Amino acid sequence: MNIGIVSGLRYHRVGEQYYTDSQFNADLWKECLEVFDEVVLAHRVVYREKVAPGEKPVLIDGIRFFEFPNSFGFWGALEAVPKMFWEVRKAVHQADVWHLHTPNIVSICMSFWLWFYKIPYSLELRGDQSINSDYLKLRGVRFAKLVAFLIRSFIRLQMSSPVAVASVARFLVELTKPRNNCPVHIISNARIPTNLYHQSRKWENDSARRIIVCSGRIEAQKNPIGVIRALAKLDEKGFKNWKLVWLGDGPLREETQQLADELGLSNKIELLGFVPWQNLFDILDTADLFLLNSVSEGLSRSILEAMARALPVVSTTVGGWAEILPWEDVVEPQHDDLLADKLYEVLKNPDRLTKMSRRNLETAKNYSAEVLRAKKIAFYEQVRAIVADSKQKKDS
Repeated sequence: MNIGIVSGLRYHRVGEQYYTDSQFNADLWKECLEVFDEVVLAHRVVYREKVAPGEKPVLIDGIRFFEFPNSFGFWGALEAVPKMFWEVRKAVHQADVWHLHTPNIVSICMSFWLWFYKIPYSLELRGDQSINSDYLKLRGVRFAKLVAFLIRSFIRLQMSSPVAVASVARFLVELTKPRNNCPVHIISNARIPTNLYHQSRKWENDSARRIIVCSGRIEAQKNPIGVIRALAKLDEKGFKNWKLVWLGDGPLREETQQLADELGLSNKIELLGFVPWQNLFDILDTADLFLLNSVSEGLSRSILEAMARALPVVSTTVGGWAEILPWEDVVEPQHDDLLADKLYEVLKNPDRLTKMSRRNLETAKNYSAEVLRAKKIAFYEQVRAIVADSKQKKDS
């Protein structure tokens, strides 16, 4: 039996190989191959002449690829939908069962044909970006509430008949519950190698400079503009001995740097751009606090990586935050004043930083690669067993 995967990502093709800088490279799909005979990856593709820094290959023995038309941005995706819709029809027969990451436009298109041909599928809920109207507004999408409603409606349709559901966080299942009482698994994709866990840290000096780290694309979802504004307010409150290091690049980098210049913060803000994953942890080890100011998330992998290095974390109340952080370490999204107050409250208190470090490390141990890999394999085994049992009943 083989399985098809639709994650909604864009892979990069160089020659006959496909590459990605995400975790969804060949190493992650090996889990599928422990359960299924073959994995068919059906994704959008961008052609390139050379491999970009940090990218890993996707194809190994047992994995093959089915390309879909590429598109960029929300409106670009809409223009590509008609062509994609018919291309998806060709793909559905390539696998005995499909595993759809949702929400994304490819999986929505595929769902129709899976229902039409009565091909079984499972779902993986990965985030609420497409159904989060605040996120859509920041992306410049018109009629954000209407768009969010329509996409949520599509997800509810998808949740009508999956054989099983995996979700990176419990809150996503509560948003759109399966209507057929199928098995549900809560499985993060953080996958932290055991050797990357740090020992807990201790802070003593309340006047030392504090290094704050943000990680991820500098884009609307991460609200970098709000970070700069909050840090300016932190200065106004009297705490000036800080530095921000941002790991990642993105479309709002220039605007973020420009705002820092206008507010006189340039000498305390460093936008590092792309940082190879293997170098990320050395930078986290020099920091005093990890900050996530997102307006939308699933269960943030970057938070869990920081927690594994025993780093205190301040986050917005987005995604599955309640599964890993206490109330006293979070603020509502898009509230710069509240974020500045929280940063002041935490950074001035060495004992609190020490307590946060110890607690975060213990929480992160639940998200080790070994633990999550075993959960995902168990999920795939259940999907295969359900499909095989259904097929046997039909044949008899």
